[in-house]
Amino acid sequence: MKTIISFFLLLICYCSYGQAVVNTDNISIVTNKQISFAFTDANDLITDKSISDAFEIKLNSQSNNTSVFAKLVYIGQPLQKSLSLKLNHKTSTNSSDNGAQEIVLGPQSQLLFAQPQIKGTISYFYDLVLHPSATFINPGNYNFSIIFTMTQP
Repeated sequence: MKTIISFFLLLICYCSYGQAVVNTDNISIVTNKQISFAFTDANDLITDKSISDAFEIKLNSQSNNTSVFAKLVYIGQPLQKSLSLKLNHKTSTNSSDNGAQEIVLGPQSQLLFAQPQIKGTISYFYDLVLHPSATFINPGNYNFSIIFTMTQP
């Protein structure tokens, strides 16, 4: 039996302004590789699977400090504490990456990084890691979405 885990991406950006403003702050998420995991034998079930540079988060934060969060939404049966984002590298040294090398995704939003106001576009590159499940996984397809949010003060 073969188990396949698929990915859907949803990007949400919340910004509100009391007056008309030309906003230069924005975010975009680029998937650099196909996001899919497949298990074909027992050894696949007991080792981490990783997709290097799976996501690039491009952030332009010229007028405000910005925080970026991610959360996981499963479609069907969840794989608890199985997926995480691992910061691979970034093009800015002027940021706070939450002090964590790897952030376990779940149903609550997790801070990925806080970016101070800066001119130009900055990129953050993340690996997607699938950890072995602590429980038995039935053969089948499992789908998930990662929701990224950008907030500003």
